[in-house]
Amino acid sequence: MPEGKRMTKPTDTGYEELLTNLEKMEPGLTSQTDENHFASAIQKQAIDTIIDGLSHDHPDVRIDAAEALGRLKTRAMPALTPLKQIAEGDSDGTVRQAAAIALIQIGGDALLAEVTKNLEDDNPEVIAHAAVTLGKVGDPKIVPNLLKAFQTDDQLVGSAIAWALGQLADSRALTWLAAALENGFVAANAAEALGRIGDPEAIPILIDSLYSDNEDTRAYAARALGMIKAPENISGLRATTWLQRKEESIDALCETMESDPSRKVRIFASIALFELGHKQAGQQFISLVREG
Repeated sequence: MPEGKRMTKPTDTGYEELLTNLEKMEPGLTSQTDENHFASAIQKQAIDTIIDGLSHDHPDVRIDAAEALGRLKTRAMPALTPLKQIAEGDSDGTVRQAAAIALIQIGGDALLAEVTKNLEDDNPEVIAHAAVTLGKVGDPKIVPNLLKAFQTDDQLVGSAIAWALGQLADSRALTWLAAALENGFVAANAAEALGRIGDPEAIPILIDSLYSDNEDTRAYAARALGMIKAPENISGLRATTWLQRKEESIDALCETMESDPSRKVRIFASIALFELGHKQAGQQFISLVREG
């Protein structure tokens, strides 16, 4: 599931129960923003304090320290050596990846290029790991490289690249992801990525995917429709088009709620409707969860 999603609390009865159940289904969805252990040190640019965190006993603190240094970018140049040490030798793989990402964010294009080269490797696992790392780095310069690597039949590689493209939320990936969804290639991942990109142009293909034979494709297409919100500063014809597509999404999701044989798909449709402001969706979600 997508990670790091946030919900704005609506005035809806049963909200707390809805959120509790939703968090169990989607670990990336939380009611509060997880604060980095070094938030105050980031503000003060206290590099030494954050570097000390790289040697903490708890891996979560080491991850936060690496992420904090990455946020400070070039100001954290003194951290390059300790970051390289944990990127190469930490016992926790998640810590190693966080350190690698921080190194790229601090070291700039040269280190970014090194990881990007791995997208051309012969080993699918190497490519997939590189794609996930690049997605977390979030630099739009590597979108063309990811799109080139997306020309693959490998499910592992395709899933990782679709995830990365969703993290980057770059509209250049729209047609590629839509084609993957239409052709049934890593369809669930492609649908979720389209939702993250949030371009209303993806709505028609996502609605079409609500009628797929594949349960996961229908579920993630429904979920993605709820993730697409009105673009900022929208007006005129674009605003009219957006409202029309939003209504089309709601109509299609309501039909899915009524007729889809899969409880999972109906649950995901209720989540999407809830996020689109449909009044009854919160209670529908709770009812569906209680059925289980």
